[in-house]
Order: sequence, then structure tokens, then C-alpha cells
Amino acid sequence: MKVKIVLLSFVFYIAGALKADNGTIQILPNPANKQVTISVEEQQLVTIELYSILGQKILTHTSFGISTTLDIHKVPNGLYLVNVSFGDSMVVHRLKINH
Repeated sequence: MKVKIVLLSFVFYIAGALKADNGTIQILPNPANKQVTISVEEQQLVTIELYSILGQKILTHTSFGISTTLDIHKVPNGLYLVNVSFGDSMVVHRLKINH
């Protein structure tokens, strides 16, 4: 299985927050234990996908709002990629899960 990840907007890391060209995203805590919260600056439709380092999709969640909390207590320890899509942007960030 091949996974192609394309960043559609300029992204850089600033002290726990990711800055995309149309807003800031926070993914906290990192490392995460039982839950992780993804926050965006403006209320909007957000799609969150969690992938293993091997490219296997672990979960997908879509919500409308500023903040979304995901229950990850059943996800095994390890490094993951969090793909956050909102508006015309997609941001990919690493997440460490450590129970």
C-alpha cells in the first residue's frame, strides 16, 4: 500500500502550534496518552485522519467547530501522522502516543 502525502499550504512549527496559511492548528498534548485535542483558529469543517508510520489509516473523524478531542486509548504506543484538513489547507504533523 502506497500513501502519498501532499501539503497544500505553507506550514511551519511554532512552540506547540502549526501555522498554516489560513490559521493556526494546535495538537495537544504531544506525546498523548488517552486523548488528543486538535484545535483550529476559526469554527469550520475539519477532517482529521490518523496514520501509522507505515501508512495504515487508523481513524478518521470529521467535525465542525474550533476544537475536537479524539479518544486514542485503544491506539497502540508509537509514532503516528495526523492529517488535519480544513478549508483549502491540509497539515500533517507527527504525534507520539505513549500510554
